[in-house]
Amino acid sequence: MRDLLQTVQDAWGWTDIKPVEIVASNPFGNLILRDDADHFWRLCPEDLYCKVIADSPAALEELRNDEEFTRDWEMTAMVAEAEQRLGPLAEGERY
Repeated sequence: MRDLLQTVQDAWGWTDIKPVEIVASNPFGNLILRDDADHFWRLCPEDLYCKVIADSPAALEELRNDEEFTRDWEMTAMVAEAEQRLGPLAEGERY
């Protein structure tokens, strides 16, 4: 995991992120990262952004309970289509 945090820092450091933990990932490689100031970032490689989505653990929990955010994060329809076309993911793989 440390290698991935370093890769994020190297590739996205221009956004001022200083990641210390990967909090979550989804099947399309989106990450929720915690930084050294306890802010939470979403890295969305398909849309080319890495931005703060919550400024505290409580704010992240509130966001994760938001139906619209959950739908966007889980990408259920896209995952189903990718799985149908490409097959299921093996451990550690992303679409």
